[in-house]
This record gives sequence, C-alpha cells and structure tokens, in this order.
Amino acid sequence: MVEKVRLSCLNGAAVDLSDMFLTVSNNIISRSALGRIYENEGCDESFGGLSRKAIDLIASFCFKDMFHFLGWMDTLTGLVAVIEAEMVLANLLYWFDWNIPHGGNPAED
Repeated sequence: MVEKVRLSCLNGAAVDLSDMFLTVSNNIISRSALGRIYENEGCDESFGGLSRKAIDLIASFCFKDMFHFLGWMDTLTGLVAVIEAEMVLANLLYWFDWNIPHGGNPAED
C-alpha cells in the first residue's frame, strides 16, 4: 500500500485512499478468518469483490424483512435471484479453495 501511494505521488496522480484501506481491511479479515490473503484487485471473484457484494446486499432493502406479507416483491425486484446467485458463487469459491490444497470434497469430512 505504501508503495502504491509513493508511486502515485511520484506520477502526480490522485490517490484513492478509501479503496486502499478497503483492500487492506479485506486482506486482514481474509487472513484472520480464512488463513490466506486474497489480493486479486479488480477481480469480482476475489475476497474483496465478494465482501463488497455482500455489503451491498446487506444494505439493500428487503421487503420481507420489514413486511413479511410483501416478500413476493423481493422476487419481483430481483433481490432473491441476486442473493441466490451470490450464494452459489461463494459456495463454489469455498469448494475450490478447499479442494485445491486438500484434494477432496469438504462435505465428506
């Protein structure tokens, strides 16, 4: 992070500190929670991309949370499909991340 700030200053470019601090916090959280740093910047399948999507989904308005009888509107707005797609992607990333070093299926343990 310090190197990126230094290079940006030498080039006279603007520095986006919010993105850098978000990347550092994602690296710290992924290292402590998952035991590995995910540093695929700019890639939506990285830990940072998934955490940003999760924050967006948590912050989105869900009708069913406030008014249970209006839960059908979540399907109409597409929120249910987005949540299901993100859960499938997160489960696939977990499976591949576990399967590569261990050579087996995590569900069998």
